Formats: sequence, structure tokens, C-alpha cells
Amino acid sequence: MDFRAAVEAIHQEKIAPIYLLLGTENYLIQSFRDTMITHIIGSSDDADDMNLMTFDLEETPLDDVMVEANTLSFFSGRRMIWAKNAAFLTGSQSKTNTEELLAYLDAPNPDVTLCFTAPYEKLDKRKKIVKRMLKDTTVVDVSPVKQNEIERYIKAYVANEAKQIAPQTMKLFLERTGYELSHAMHEIEKLCLYVGDGSEITAEDVRAVIPPSLDDNIFNLATYIIERKTSDAIRLYRTLVAERQQPIAILALLLSEFRLYTQINLLKKQGYGQNEMARTLQSHPYRIKMAMKKTARYETSQFMAAYQSLVRLDYRIKTGRVEPDFGIEQFILQFTQAQPIRYRR
Repeated sequence: MDFRAAVEAIHQEKIAPIYLLLGTENYLIQSFRDTMITHIIGSSDDADDMNLMTFDLEETPLDDVMVEANTLSFFSGRRMIWAKNAAFLTGSQSKTNTEELLAYLDAPNPDVTLCFTAPYEKLDKRKKIVKRMLKDTTVVDVSPVKQNEIERYIKAYVANEAKQIAPQTMKLFLERTGYELSHAMHEIEKLCLYVGDGSEITAEDVRAVIPPSLDDNIFNLATYIIERKTSDAIRLYRTLVAERQQPIAILALLLSEFRLYTQINLLKKQGYGQNEMARTLQSHPYRIKMAMKKTARYETSQFMAAYQSLVRLDYRIKTGRVEPDFGIEQFILQFTQAQPIRYRR
């Protein structure tokens, strides 16, 4: 079930006995939990050990959860059991006893709302318990949302705070927050507080409150290299080093970027579209889109040569054969000035 549809049903007091939240978007998971607490218990202030119990199934046996789920209430009103990290639904936990849960699915306790979270990329659908959970519980999709959905959440929050954010500022904001909903919602709260009585969130506000992450800077560094902006690339690299970023960490992220460029060019030749690439490479569609634009005028062989050069440079630095700053700046100069990438041993 779509997240919005599930929340709307709860607001209409259509609360299921058992929920299974599938996905890794923490903001949606927490929002669902808060909504459930409001409608089952009243508020987080009213929650206590009697009406709200939380278990981490990576640390607590499932049997303990089922004991509580089957326990009759000693007071009026429903109880809520939040069982997070249901690893027994994946292939990582094969010895978990699921017989009690299988029986419970046939006859849930009417006084209890039982919620499982499964923040994993995939479940082991060969398991009987997984098949039953997918069939006999209310499954809620809490997987990472697309860019337009993130914008919708941000716009709704900003409007609720009686503020505005221009499209270009929104773009900068999403870039600074990595197109991740949880991060974006956390930062938009800070931004609204920073703006105070002001009615508009500006680009200057975004830059003041949300500094670029190392990933953002590496993205920009790779962009300068691809666009052959030698001085900008060298200047940014030296700024990162001055900020005490380790050259070996910068190199590792550059390796990741150039590996992505190589993979994108290879998949493009095979007829893959942007969304197919994102699924195959398990990367955000926006990152794929931007990388495709940057790499369009290059041959795959150029990126393959650059990537292999970075792999060799990484080896030479780690074995003490080359000084890190010299090696990385030499790579930047070779690529941006279209010099042959040499495979030095």
C-alpha cells in the first residue's frame, strides 16, 4: 500500500491489526509510527510500557514479541507493539522460530496493533513466513521517494510555515541534502528557524545553514575534471585538503565517481534508460541523470582508462610509491589537459 493511502486510512480510523513496513526511508517510517501513536494511544506523552512496546528484532527474539502480542490487556483501549528490523524476513536469519507468528496471523489479538519494519533491500520470498506476511498483513511502502515527491514534502512543510522557496533555491537545497527525504526534512526545519520571521528561504540561507558534504564536493570536483576546468579542480582539491579531508578518502570517492561514469556509458550502449540504470546501479535517478549529461561527449574507453589509472594510483599511494597530493593533482592535470593516462606501476 502506498504510504499516503495507509496514513489516510489511519486518519479515518481504519486501523489494521498487523502492518509490515517495507523500505529504508527513515522519515516515512517515523512519520507512520507517530501517526499510529496519535490514533491508538493519543500522543507520545500518553505512551508508556503498558500501551506501547518497542522491540529490536536484531537483538530480541521474535518469541518475546509474540508473548506480548498474545497477552490480554488489563486496561481499556488498544496497545501498540513496534517491532523494528524484522531481519527474520531476509536470508540473514534462518533459525528464527516463526511458528507463533504464523499462528498469530490467523487470529490477531483484537486489542493489539502489531507493526513490523523491514528496512532491507529485499526479503527472502522463498520463506513461508514472508509469503504469509505479504499476503495477510497490511504492507506499507516506505522506500525512498522520487525527487518530485521529496519536493512535495518540502513545499508542504514550507507552506505550513508560511514561507516560500524559489525553484532554483529548491534545487540547491535538494543538492545539499543529497535528494534524501529524511535529511531534507531535518534540514528544512533548521532553515525555517534560521529564516525566522522572513517569508522567503533564499539560496544564501541554504548555503549558510547547509554546508556542502564531502560527497557534494567530490561531485563538484569530478565535474570540474570532466569539464576540463583545471584550475577550479586543483583549487577545490587543495581546499578539501586544507579542511583536513584525507587525500586517500578523496581518491576513494573519485574512484567511485569514475566507476559510475564507466558503468553508465557501458549500460547506455546496451540500451538502458535512466531509470533502468538507477535500478541496476542502485543509485539515485538524479545522480544518474547528471552523470549522463557530464559524460555524453566522452568515449567509454576514456573513462575506463581514467578509472584504471585511479585504481593504480590508489595502489601506489597505499604502498608508499607516490605522495598522495602529487599523485592526485597529476591525475587531475592529465585528464583536464587531455594528456594520455599512463598506467604507472
